Amino acid sequence: MFYVNVADILKQRRPDTKKASGYYPRKSPADTDPLVENQEGKVTVKTERGSGLFSPQSSTLHHEYELYRQLSPSQGVPSVYWHGHHRFKRGHACGWRYYLVLERLGPTLHHAVQVRLGRPRLASSGLFFSLEEIADIGKQMVSTLKFIHRKNFIHGDVQPRKIAYDLSFKRMLLIGFGATQGLEPLPRQPAGPESSIVFSSRFRQQGDALSRRDDMESLGYVLVFLFRGQLPWQAHGMAADSILSMKSSIATENLCSGLQPLCEYMNSVKALASDQIPDYDNLSRMLGLLAS
Repeated sequence: MFYVNVADILKQRRPDTKKASGYYPRKSPADTDPLVENQEGKVTVKTERGSGLFSPQSSTLHHEYELYRQLSPSQGVPSVYWHGHHRFKRGHACGWRYYLVLERLGPTLHHAVQVRLGRPRLASSGLFFSLEEIADIGKQMVSTLKFIHRKNFIHGDVQPRKIAYDLSFKRMLLIGFGATQGLEPLPRQPAGPESSIVFSSRFRQQGDALSRRDDMESLGYVLVFLFRGQLPWQAHGMAADSILSMKSSIATENLCSGLQPLCEYMNSVKALASDQIPDYDNLSRMLGLLAS
């Protein structure tokens, strides 16, 4: 994460950066969230670069901005403040830089797990989040997905890197809408680099059109991940086909380590038809039992 000057962005110049204090996950240049100082405090800026043939309207961040604008403000989606782009030239190279400005975010769940592990890689398993924490995160995300689905969108990439704390560490925010699609049927499209194969649903991974059940199944994998520290198919560098095979064959009791409320949740979402609307309130009730 970096501190940059908002004035540099507004003047359409490449902002100077310096390393920020605190712990934040390292991301690729196309998925960086620098912290920006302005008159109202600190915000989160996501940046993306494109080549000279790159059209700002085709930017992933332009797509995300339009979605944030339709979805925020809401309890589980961060507020969006500004977006823009500028053309840069460096020597013989030229291209576009695109900016998306959101409310300031805390660390993601992915990074929170890494901090609790005390090592950069997820290499062991155990209870890294309390059952009360998992229940609270799950219930908040069910509510957020219910809201997004009622707006006729499917997030399409629910994973720990796309769920962040707010600054109070009480509110969970769903971010990263680059893979989000509408509810209208779309051609078969395999899960690509914009989505996580590890946390994608079985149907998403095999290329079926996105539906509500995909978000709910992915959320289940996230909650199992928070409980166990890793998913069974994260070990040994398994190939995509092997991951899909294990997702389809593993017993729910083994996946959820016998945690009954989580087993009930996973069995319920796996039984959903592609066009079926989940019973969000009942799913939230199941997850609430984790804290009892």
